[in-house]
Amino acid sequence: MKKIISLFTVFMLMIISTVTAFPVYAKDTDKKTVRVGWYETTYCYTDQFGRRCGMVYEYEQKIAAHTGWTYEYVEDSWPNLLQMLKNGEIDLMSDVSFTEKRAESMLYSSLEMGTESYYIYIDASNDTITLNDITSFNGKKIGVNKDSVQADLLKNWVQKNKITPEIVEVIENESVSRTRVANGELDAFVTLDGMGIMETMLPVCKVGESDYYFTVNKNRPDLLRELDTAMMSIQDEDPHFNQRILERVHIKRASKIIANMITERKIESSLS
Repeated sequence: MKKIISLFTVFMLMIISTVTAFPVYAKDTDKKTVRVGWYETTYCYTDQFGRRCGMVYEYEQKIAAHTGWTYEYVEDSWPNLLQMLKNGEIDLMSDVSFTEKRAESMLYSSLEMGTESYYIYIDASNDTITLNDITSFNGKKIGVNKDSVQADLLKNWVQKNKITPEIVEVIENESVSRTRVANGELDAFVTLDGMGIMETMLPVCKVGESDYYFTVNKNRPDLLRELDTAMMSIQDEDPHFNQRILERVHIKRASKIIANMITERKIESSLS
């Protein structure tokens, strides 16, 4: 019996030595805090309870489930956040189209997030602009995000159609631009598809489309490696993940608009 106990003790000591030589680290010790740019748009927005929602938010949470990242959200307009990414003030930015110039100051994910189309939107009550008469754009103020791919596409569209609107490049949140369209400071605004289900604004015409990506602070290639691995794993698990969460977001937003319209009509009926 003493011999068996001695052999068992030696065996346990060998196991302990092996574990000590090759330590296993808890996943929590590898967690990183990632500064993420947050801007209000169709793909990422805050609901009436102050909760972050949207395709981008859901995608980022899925990525965090794979990487163990903790997010620190930095809120500003898209143009300002893009500049902050270039300056190294944030680590991660979503919905960025690829250009050679941008690639010099930021890192792009290997996989695109998706493809988006860009439209000129006008207020639903605007009857002075129509695609049936392309010259109706002449002299009109069309807002577009500064230094964006949309701005380049709009300029090309204007040149191609030989019209003379005033292009106003803005650095504000889209909600501000939508308000400016509603009160007449701007006649139209260029943004991605889906805006029509958010507000009482209508798309007049498409000016172009582009693939869009996650981008990373150029000084954080470690984050890019983890991001690429996570995105590839997500696509392997569900090849239609991007499309599914986008459709879900549109359904939620459309339901909200319909609910608001029903509420407004009930209020109007009670007052009449």
